[in-house]
Amino acid sequence: GAHVGIFDNYKWDKSKTAMAGIDALIGIEYTFPTAPFTLGLDYKPAFNFIGDNRIWADGVGLSFKFNIR
Repeated sequence: GAHVGIFDNYKWDKSKTAMAGIDALIGIEYTFPTAPFTLGLDYKPAFNFIGDNRIWADGVGLSFKFNIR
């Protein structure tokens, strides 16, 4: 995927910064066979090639879903 944005007036940075870059998204899920639940773990690294040129490797998410059968 891709992202584009403008960051403005953060407490630690008073300048306006335009950014653009690419994203990836990978994940894994497990559905419990005897319970109506699914657990998931996602990882979303990103790289900015315009603006703050660096790799953002801290995008992690945990999900808990209730399945209706």
